[in-house]
Amino acid sequence: DASQADLFYVPLYTACAILPVYDYVGPGPYGNGYPMRPVTAMRMVVDAVDQIRAAHPYWDRNGGRDHVFLLAHDEGGCWAPEAVAKNSIILSHWGRKDATPSS
Repeated sequence: DASQADLFYVPLYTACAILPVYDYVGPGPYGNGYPMRPVTAMRMVVDAVDQIRAAHPYWDRNGGRDHVFLLAHDEGGCWAPEAVAKNSIILSHWGRKDATPSS
């Protein structure tokens, strides 16, 4: 019973999709100069959140705080869209959220 769930795992595998498919949804809206790999991965995350919100009431119930994302591509959560980075739980091998770490 999903209404009793404490957490929702979002089975989204950005690391598997971005290399063979690359820009599967067309040109990115982010302008020139942005690397396509993380942009494509994050567009995939945005699409997933949109689908979740359209099909189920659980995202809006807690603003996504009870949703878990695995972001295993190289940049991890650095490029996570605000809807995910702000509230959701991100599992990543990369322990930072900034794309250009200085340490």
